Amino acid sequence: KVKDLSTQKLVQTEPNRAYTLRSAATQRQRNIRLGFLPVAPSVRIRTANVIKPKNHHVWKLQSLDEARAFFKSSFPQLPKPFADAELEPFVQAAKNPDRIASFPASRYSPIVSKVCTDKKIPCLLLGDAASAFPPDLGQGVNSALEDVLVLGNLINSQSLSQQPLTDAFQKERAPANKALAKIVRCAFPFQYDQAPLRSKIFFVGFLTRLLLSRLLPFLIAPPAALAVLKGEPYVDVWRRAERTTWLFRSIFFSACIVSSFFFLTTKQRLIPPSFFSFVA
Repeated sequence: KVKDLSTQKLVQTEPNRAYTLRSAATQRQRNIRLGFLPVAPSVRIRTANVIKPKNHHVWKLQSLDEARAFFKSSFPQLPKPFADAELEPFVQAAKNPDRIASFPASRYSPIVSKVCTDKKIPCLLLGDAASAFPPDLGQGVNSALEDVLVLGNLINSQSLSQQPLTDAFQKERAPANKALAKIVRCAFPFQYDQAPLRSKIFFVGFLTRLLLSRLLPFLIAPPAALAVLKGEPYVDVWRRAERTTWLFRSIFFSACIVSSFFFLTTKQRLIPPSFFSFVA
């Protein structure tokens, strides 16, 4: 349960829904959010994650007393204080910054299956071994389960020959992993207040794509993040996103060329011919 600060009443959260709890602080270096992920109805304790840059105040708490005071003032919505065991990692992070974890860059392996030539043993890469990326879209587990599902279907449909199985898995999953790694890099990258200006520019583009996709669905693809959350194939999502991006670029450069031509033509009309003769 959390307290609604506007009504001062406790609100019961639903286990199958995700929540974001904003802190009472407004300063950028002290503002923080707790991200609560969905859990099974039988689970009584829900974990929350804290994602902030290394220079944020939360990583500079020197003692348990400082940590208690910070989280208590930040989250008056929570009826119970944080346990010392939950606050201790933040204090340890201030003493040893190397313990602060960070997200890896989005990456993928272009080869996810191969038969070792020496012993003819098939090798397959699944899950994080095939692709790894920040949890911006929450597709890490989904992608791994999809790897397992595809492999299971191929095993059930293929004969005992190993080479066709590895070839089929490579053809099926390598393009999907590549597309997903590229989608994660640009679909929704500014979730953690790490770049305020770039975040605002991104959201302008996000809303523009969303609006135009509803007005011209046959021409403009919706934001890639929304398409992924709807369960559309990664390859199709990335192909449509690239097509829309190239369309926007073409319109932009065409507008620049037309504007430049119009400007030069107008400039020649405004300046009398005698001026060019004088310059010559």
